[in-house]
Amino acid sequence: MSQVAAGWTKTLRVRRGSELRLGILLIVFAHTCDLVSTYLRTPNLALEVNPLYLKLAAVGLGGWAALIGMKLVVIVASCAMFAFYVRTRRRFYPEDAGLTFHDFLHYVHGKDALRDSQGRWKAPSPALLATWMCFTVAIGSAAYAYFLAWHNIWSTHLLVWMADTVAPAVIFMVSAIVFWQTLYGDYRRVVAKS
Repeated sequence: MSQVAAGWTKTLRVRRGSELRLGILLIVFAHTCDLVSTYLRTPNLALEVNPLYLKLAAVGLGGWAALIGMKLVVIVASCAMFAFYVRTRRRFYPEDAGLTFHDFLHYVHGKDALRDSQGRWKAPSPALLATWMCFTVAIGSAAYAYFLAWHNIWSTHLLVWMADTVAPAVIFMVSAIVFWQTLYGDYRRVVAKS
């Protein structure tokens, strides 16, 4: 590996605190982009498509104060969920170094899993599910905010259709894949250091 590539690799390895700060920064930035692009596109909020805002507006809680309040609640909740993920994920890591991705998945799914009376696996541990959901909701909400910002800037019929139909499901699935990839990548970094 060249010295330049080695330098980039070293630069990309971040500590857990740095990763938490970066995640929070991306979450705040995503929701801020959505708010700014919403204001630029529809200052009166007549064209707003955010599903949470639409539910608030349906019960008479519309307007910029409601939208900004909702965004603040979503940002705080997303940051708290991402912090929970960063703080709890390493409890699932195996002691063994060098597990393949497949073996790592089997280990993590089996650790503290719910089992039936014969000891057969029924479901992953509730703690793993909580960690996975916190990551998926935090990162998924940021990704959806980025999508809504693009929708506000480039509003096409395809983006309007996607905002109401496939975008949340696709973002949820991609977030789940990213969860397992980042979990495995962090496991490999932690094991390599020890």
